[in-house]
Amino acid sequence: MIIKTIIQALEKEKGFTSKIKSLIQFLRYYNNLQKGIRTKQIYHSAHSQNPDCELLFNKIQSNDKKLLKTLFNDEVESFLLENKLESKLDFSKRSGMIQIGFNSIFIEKLSPGIWTTGKAVLFIPTKIGVSNKVVVELFSIPPLTVSIGINENKIKQVFMPKLTTKKVEIAIPLSDARKKISEINITTDKLWKPNVVLEKNISIVVGVCIKSIQVIS
Repeated sequence: MIIKTIIQALEKEKGFTSKIKSLIQFLRYYNNLQKGIRTKQIYHSAHSQNPDCELLFNKIQSNDKKLLKTLFNDEVESFLLENKLESKLDFSKRSGMIQIGFNSIFIEKLSPGIWTTGKAVLFIPTKIGVSNKVVVELFSIPPLTVSIGINENKIKQVFMPKLTTKKVEIAIPLSDARKKISEINITTDKLWKPNVVLEKNISIVVGVCIKSIQVIS
């Protein structure tokens, strides 16, 4: 898998000199990654991936929480229904921008796609009353465990070794196929610090890269 990652990176470079420079840079980054994993310095210490939101939400009374959630979900659903949603999203090409919700960011220096920065939320079109399957392509730099949920129900958990790309298939139960729009949430067991690998002043912490999502009905 590591050799494949190196080859893919070198294929983008033109000329022998550029390929050698990229190879040396990649090996330095890989050494930083190995050291960061071994010392655990690469991982962020936060227990919660969305501490500010959770702190604010916990101050709201129970009835108000339900009201806010209902109003927000209705507004989002109304907006999405007015637009034609794509069933195949290639985030490496920045498609389906309106279907990206919270806690994700594009970081081209790491890998094309959207990187989770907490509980990432995305919206997909689903057909009511029939079997729907979702295929999510993920890429991880350090080892992580990824949890994927549909409409707030945790469906699948998958372990991602370092520098690994995986396609994960998730069947949406008929009981969850009640709306034309379903919500996918993706979280990781921990967040990590890109600055440890890239030797750059990047203050943000991330989880896993979502390269694409496809809905098959």
